[in-house]
Amino acid sequence: HTSEDRDNRDDDPQNIMIEIKSQLHYCKTAFRMNINPITSKKGIYMKKALIYARQSSGNEDLSESVEAQIQNCLRLAEKEHFEVIGIFRDLNASGELYPEGSEEIARLDQAYQRWFREQSGKKKNRSGLGALLKKLPEADLLLVNEMTRLYRPVNDSFLENYIHHQLRSYKITIVQVQGGQIDLSRFDQHLVQALKNQILYEDLRKKRENSIIAYKNKRNSGKLCCGSRIFAVIYHGKDRISIDPAKGEIVKLIYRRILQGAPLNSIIRECNRLSGKLMMYPSLLYSIARQPLYCGYQYNTEGKLIRNVQIPGQEIISYQDWLSVQEILQQNRLKKKSEKKHWLPLSGKLYCGVCGSKLVCRIDHEKVYYICSRQKFDPAHSKCSQSRIRFESGAYGEYALYDAVIPILLVGFLNDCYLNMARENFTHNPEFIPEDSSGKWKEMVLELFLDGYLTKAEMKQMLVKPETQTGSNISGTLCPAGEQESIELCKRQIKRLSRRKISHAQFEDLAVKTDLSAVIYRDEVLFCTLWGEIRVPRLRKGIRSWMPKWSIRICKTCFSEDNIKLPNVKISYQTGRNNVLAVLKSIKFLGKSL
Repeated sequence: HTSEDRDNRDDDPQNIMIEIKSQLHYCKTAFRMNINPITSKKGIYMKKALIYARQSSGNEDLSESVEAQIQNCLRLAEKEHFEVIGIFRDLNASGELYPEGSEEIARLDQAYQRWFREQSGKKKNRSGLGALLKKLPEADLLLVNEMTRLYRPVNDSFLENYIHHQLRSYKITIVQVQGGQIDLSRFDQHLVQALKNQILYEDLRKKRENSIIAYKNKRNSGKLCCGSRIFAVIYHGKDRISIDPAKGEIVKLIYRRILQGAPLNSIIRECNRLSGKLMMYPSLLYSIARQPLYCGYQYNTEGKLIRNVQIPGQEIISYQDWLSVQEILQQNRLKKKSEKKHWLPLSGKLYCGVCGSKLVCRIDHEKVYYICSRQKFDPAHSKCSQSRIRFESGAYGEYALYDAVIPILLVGFLNDCYLNMARENFTHNPEFIPEDSSGKWKEMVLELFLDGYLTKAEMKQMLVKPETQTGSNISGTLCPAGEQESIELCKRQIKRLSRRKISHAQFEDLAVKTDLSAVIYRDEVLFCTLWGEIRVPRLRKGIRSWMPKWSIRICKTCFSEDNIKLPNVKISYQTGRNNVLAVLKSIKFLGKSL
């Protein structure tokens, strides 16, 4: 007893005996449940619970549905005397998504990958569920409003088994606000839950099929199904739509100016000036110019124009004007397609250092530049002009973006050489067993198995090291007879790249393998790769900024990774300062004084 308990305790012997019996009963219960009585509160053990809530669509910042689920779980925890040690939520996330941290399993799940390719959402995983799984060792229970909030498994997917395995590993019992408890460690409850999930999947599939049929019937009858997403169109529900007068005037202006032959950029600036804010972008302007609803028509499910039955009497433009605008857009499209002669391998991979937007290509005096398009449409983004960068080399040999990228692509090239040499070793030495079985080694062996270079039995043999095998007996066995030839071939390729003799196909292939992207600032370029980042300064020469020249030096000593030797390379950029820019794999990037 604590001092407070002794002060408040009644000295009547009968009460003392009752209290002792209750304490003994609690200790027996705690021993049977493997509970430490010292951690209990006032003699009552409170099971630790985690709460998880999810909604599939809605706001990214706040969801009334999620908050309602959490309140339901909190009321249940208070009623059953559970101690809540964590609340986790996923907003606007599908129940079919894997939790964060299980990307490798999701990549191997073919059923999940087929489902994911059909989705239009941007989310790739559930961060809330991933954080919850890390907290499982500290908990006894998982509280959910009902089981579908935890997951909605795709048929033949690993998701259900993966989550069940995590919960069974830590002996977690699921407690539903609507549905009671589920103990997955018990075979009967696990089997019943699997059957419920299968029935639920089939029910959802049928509902989706019926929804698609209803959508097609409605659209083919001339009714709009998503009118609220069209500019200037207000959807009131119950198949009623109307036109916003102010935005309708902007639509009329756009069609009138296109028919007059005005450039699209000038139309965008004019619309933004009239509205007083940055409202119009090229993508929105094109969608408005192609939308037949403004003249009283819409496309059916077969792509044919039909009359809309909801907008008669509210048309903004005539049908003839809409057809004329389509002809103009088609002519512009064909003209741009015939004029497209430039190679643009970094499109979609470059970002503005001021606003973070993607840079777009612009041809200026037959030279390719990447610029931020916001500076053309909004005066508030005038500083975005600092991210303008030239892609091709200068007339006097100045290095531009293309030239500065080549040394960074060597990182992807050496990683490709490393994988090829590892595969060659496994092909010639299938009996080889590694000295260590670290996570990095397991990842490489798994990749070789997936590429078809190893059988399942060989993969198991690679990951298990017999006790009789010692490091001294196997040291150097990974080095094949032709290792020196492979290193020399790799060096020759590096020297070829150092002379900037690289084909377009090889440049694009290495950019993909390196996962190259870049953020363009006024004074530097931040290159991002799979293995880290490197900042390369931009040098001012007259009124233009150029990238620094560089040189490649191959050291005599080799870099060894998992007993596979690779050339050790140093790249020196003439930045004007002697410093280390970055170290990526076996390549050291240095700054060098001019």
